[in-house]
Amino acid sequence: MDKQLGNLYIVGVGPGSSAYLTMQAKQIIEQSDVIAGYELSLNAVRESLSNKKVLVQTVENQNEMLDIVAREREIGKDCSILRVGDPCYSSGIKELLDRFKDAQVIPGISSIQVAAAKLGLVLEEVTVLTFHTLRGDMKITKSMLLNSVRDGRITIVLVVADFMPQDVANFLISGGIDPKLPVTIFENLSLENERIFHGGLSGILKESFTYLSVMVIGV
Repeated sequence: MDKQLGNLYIVGVGPGSSAYLTMQAKQIIEQSDVIAGYELSLNAVRESLSNKKVLVQTVENQNEMLDIVAREREIGKDCSILRVGDPCYSSGIKELLDRFKDAQVIPGISSIQVAAAKLGLVLEEVTVLTFHTLRGDMKITKSMLLNSVRDGRITIVLVVADFMPQDVANFLISGGIDPKLPVTIFENLSLENERIFHGGLSGILKESFTYLSVMVIGV
């Protein structure tokens, strides 16, 4: 008789701090035998990783780690693949669901939600854009960004290494946006080294930020 496949979950663990880990996510992780994730997502659940097989993903080995997850499932192990924030937004979930079509998705709290809450924003009244999952051509999303700001809409942007806050500011100023337009940037949101910048677009050019930054343009 063939062995039954283990369960597979794609679990959102929040923006990075265990304080934003949902009870459902915690329960699923604790009942899983194998946990795969990038370092930031694993850090959010360290207290739940004892006696588990932990697979640390990197950009270089991510497919190799997923191959191990698939093999563990085949011998009946329950596996969780962790994603920072909510797995349904800006996490590469499409590729995971293409591979693991029967995966159960466990929602999480996004850094976008946390940033909006800190600023008292209504999400349906703002534009939310991500550059995380774009590969190569960013023209369409950049155009959406510029049009949103030109229309006077508050715009939340998730940056990426190829398009950092300084690049966003340069792009908008070059597109005719007022260099004094207010911007709030949450860096390392929810973590111990969280930093908040508030100033004009031109002020961003004098600062340095990590890729773990959420930009809120217009506030």
